[in-house]
Amino acid sequence: MWKDPEFVQVVSKRATWWAVLLAFLSGIAGLLTTAYPSLQALVIASVIFAFLSATAGFVVLIADKRKGQLENDFKRTRPEMEVAIVPGQKNGDFFVLIKPHNNIPFEERWVIVTLNNAIISGIPLGWVKIVPHAECPYFLEKADMNLSKVRDNYIELRFDYRSIFAADLPKLTLGG
Repeated sequence: MWKDPEFVQVVSKRATWWAVLLAFLSGIAGLLTTAYPSLQALVIASVIFAFLSATAGFVVLIADKRKGQLENDFKRTRPEMEVAIVPGQKNGDFFVLIKPHNNIPFEERWVIVTLNNAIISGIPLGWVKIVPHAECPYFLEKADMNLSKVRDNYIELRFDYRSIFAADLPKLTLGG
């Protein structure tokens, strides 16, 4: 439960509203004790509401701290994935298949070479950002290769990647 960032966010929001509501009720009960000093129940209710409000505020502090820890851990996690060149279903096209294993957003670039490091695909001009999510379990990019330049039926995919948080955390290895 406390490892799920969405759960922690919901707890934080709900506890915040409970703290506000209970503080308001405590204030109302306190005001009513001035109008009706003989009602001891109002004094007790005011104290109970104030205590519950403080407890809800404490839960908010804990949830916000945990949320910060989870965000920090998320940013420090290295992206994990499988990458391969796969044939397309039509026209003899090839694709670079990227299957992320975790939901860490990353940037990638790749090039395809043959023997003697001869490049047979396009040269990347920049990094491509990918944000993995459950609805899209893999990503495909068309691998435009000049197949006439392939030597001895050998091709090699050189794939570089880095977490989008790598620039913020230069001491960690968040790429490959």
